[in-house]
Amino acid sequence: MAENQDRLNPQITEIDIGNRSLRSIKLYPMSLADEKLFGDVIQKALQKYFEQQVSEKEDELIGFVDFLLKLIEKNLIKILGLITDEDKPKKVFDEMTNYQLSDLVKSIYEKNFEEPSKNVESLLGTIKSMFLSGRLLPPSLSDTDSTISVTSMPEVSETEDSPEDSS
Repeated sequence: MAENQDRLNPQITEIDIGNRSLRSIKLYPMSLADEKLFGDVIQKALQKYFEQQVSEKEDELIGFVDFLLKLIEKNLIKILGLITDEDKPKKVFDEMTNYQLSDLVKSIYEKNFEEPSKNVESLLGTIKSMFLSGRLLPPSLSDTDSTISVTSMPEVSETEDSPEDSS
């Protein structure tokens, strides 16, 4: 192998798109800046939607589905431009089926959000165990329950006749 050969990123995946004939496109992982942009776009769009007042539940559901479809269409083309080599991301969108879109969204989520969050969770667990595995401090005396009663109740403090005295 040549020493100058580029190292390929293992996070690069391929998916097949096309409604008549299939072709493969490469999906690249998002940069941190792209992920932040993606999150901001989704957050602003959802915030805008939920600020609207919708009166009936059915209208709300229909409106939300319509909103999501428009959000995906509007922003997916931008996202496709970020994660593919395609010169015309709109063409990719136009060629995709619903199933291929769901596969694409799943791949974007897994590679850019799910797997990194698992890594962060693992890292936090490791850090937590490092701090907990250190020398444990003795428990404070004030944290332990006392077995000595400091208060007495009047009916208990009065003397009663023992069974021996009553005979």
